[in-house]
Amino acid sequence: MIRFLPLPIPADAFAELDLPEVAGPLGVGDHTHRLWLCRVFLVAAIVMLGEARKPEALTPDQVLAQVGDIQGIDRLYIDYAERRLPSIDVQAWAQIAQIVAGFTEQSIPLRYKGRDKRVPALKLYAASAPVRDLDPVFTQLQALAEMDPVLYQTLVVSLRQEAGDCEKIALAALREARERTSPGLTREDRA
Repeated sequence: MIRFLPLPIPADAFAELDLPEVAGPLGVGDHTHRLWLCRVFLVAAIVMLGEARKPEALTPDQVLAQVGDIQGIDRLYIDYAERRLPSIDVQAWAQIAQIVAGFTEQSIPLRYKGRDKRVPALKLYAASAPVRDLDPVFTQLQALAEMDPVLYQTLVVSLRQEAGDCEKIALAALREARERTSPGLTREDRA
């Protein structure tokens, strides 16, 4: 078995939420690849902290499990939208339900086949929403949900194999998410 050396977390890993563009598998240790994973973990941790009954009990392993496949991202996207959209547009979910009802097997884009129909419906809703500037977490979840599932899975699996330190990245993302979502806590409380 090939053993890879742990790669460092990029210095700008959590500077912002924007995901860097990745068009395909990247080379071992590629900065963009690792930056992408750090930001995926950060977005997931922010959403999971907002939904957790006991946010202090959320673990890096739970974050890892949630981002392990595109269905986990879809669940985060839908859960976050269910919580966030009603405060922006009270009719949002009624419109999304109408979009879902109008789908046929032929009208669903290939990358969404076999996935929850609310995912492509959310994309269509967001494109026509009265409020264009949805928050950055929603925007990044949407970008992740729009990814080709095979590319997403390839990126996550290759990073887990090449780096071997996804737990360290998930822990760092969770700490950063706690800082962003709990401004009244001290650094020691968040660790």
